Amino acid sequence: MKGLKQISLKIQQKHLLDFKIKLRHDGLTHGDFLLETIMMYISSDPSFAHCRTDIIEKRSKFSAARKRESLKIRKRSDENIAEVTMTKEDRENIYSLLEQEVGEL
Repeated sequence: MKGLKQISLKIQQKHLLDFKIKLRHDGLTHGDFLLETIMMYISSDPSFAHCRTDIIEKRSKFSAARKRESLKIRKRSDENIAEVTMTKEDRENIYSLLEQEVGEL
């Protein structure tokens, strides 16, 4: 297929077997798991933030100071997103106000 690229990685045989067992248990393929993980990373999915932080702390090739600064910026960004994101309670309050103003929705 045009536009698709293949990736590969080296992994210890035991880790690969454990990975395959977990994938089978969850009903996933290698490709499905890796593609979804990559897409969550690319899109900065909030549900992947904790994993991303752990990976950066363990594997990043940047200096300790640069890693700390990067993680501090990411944390601030996550806090800002959480601050402006509407909660379920906020939405319910808005719907209640709208119902009072215009009637049953």
